Amino acid sequence: MKLPRRVSLGIVLPADLAFTPGGMRVAGVVPGSMADAAGLLPGDLLVALAPPIMPLRSPEELRVATRCAALVETITFLVERAGAGFEREVRVTKRPVETIFGHEVRYDHVSAGGARLRTIITRPIAPARHAAVLFLQGIARDSLDFAANPDAPLGLLIQGWAREGFVTMRVDKRGVGDSDGEEAGFEADVDGYREALDALAAYDFVDPGAIFLFGHSVGGMIAPLLAGERSTRGVMVYGTSAARWSVCVEASTRRQLALRGEGASEIERAVAHERRELFGAGSGAYHAELEARDLAAAWGKVTCPALLILGEHDWVVGEDEQLAIAARAHAEVVRLPGTDHLMTRHASLDESLRAYGRGDFDERLVRATATWMRQQTHRKPGRQEGF
Repeated sequence: MKLPRRVSLGIVLPADLAFTPGGMRVAGVVPGSMADAAGLLPGDLLVALAPPIMPLRSPEELRVATRCAALVETITFLVERAGAGFEREVRVTKRPVETIFGHEVRYDHVSAGGARLRTIITRPIAPARHAAVLFLQGIARDSLDFAANPDAPLGLLIQGWAREGFVTMRVDKRGVGDSDGEEAGFEADVDGYREALDALAAYDFVDPGAIFLFGHSVGGMIAPLLAGERSTRGVMVYGTSAARWSVCVEASTRRQLALRGEGASEIERAVAHERRELFGAGSGAYHAELEARDLAAAWGKVTCPALLILGEHDWVVGEDEQLAIAARAHAEVVRLPGTDHLMTRHASLDESLRAYGRGDFDERLVRATATWMRQQTHRKPGRQEGF
């Protein structure tokens, strides 16, 4: 069965306690959205959507309700404001889809662990088999559908590869975007990417002998696991580590706090707190499963060509951890002066710390990876020594 799109209600959720036993709290409303048409205001409680009555007390109930809403033309908002309830019927607005000039953007899915996962594929219109890139996302649980935010750095990376003539594929994790299911562990994410890689190789517009992996952050930890199991033409990673997961995240916390001027005792207290709170991301199972993986050993088993891209201002991951990948996998190293962990450029390290996430996407990343992939497609497959 085809994976349906979810609707976008246009509601901004509060940073904490978004869901309550009585419904979903509204922190803001996107202009022109369904929520705007329904007259919602910050501070409202969206109790349910109807018909039928679909409560909104959890992320899972929200996913179910927005998927059901996509199947009808109108939907009713059941709202509570200042203790009084009211209803508003509005026309359903479907999520926009991405467009790239000269390319088809295909919304498909793969099945993994009983869940259908949204895949988004871009392909040149030209009728031929093309080299392809599977993008491996980091630990974040954000949708990789950039229709509403085409200028996001990762969206610009995808667009750049498309312009260079490559097919690309992205996968939304369980419970994210249109994907089924709820958040699962690290191994569930790996399973999803296995299925995606097999599906990508099966498309008639993809050259199965010219498929590359690109891993960002934790996605760069998945890359050697897939490359060790499946035939790929090359592996590219950015902002990742070959260290054990616990070593990597604790070192990152210490590094960031030291750069912000914290003292040694404060840093140790913060690390202990972050360790208890699982470093603000992922479940206990996710951390345990990733910790169990010997990433350095996995990189040692990679036999295809590898490219390691180092951002000068990437203070999330240590340079020594990244260069350990180059040593293990005989990877070529490309340095990007001024670039941070999110692939955006800043004039200085201090500016990167102050304006993290607000820099301009570094187009050099597109050029470096596209050039390297073309080089690999003209070489005989096999390990490339002596980079």
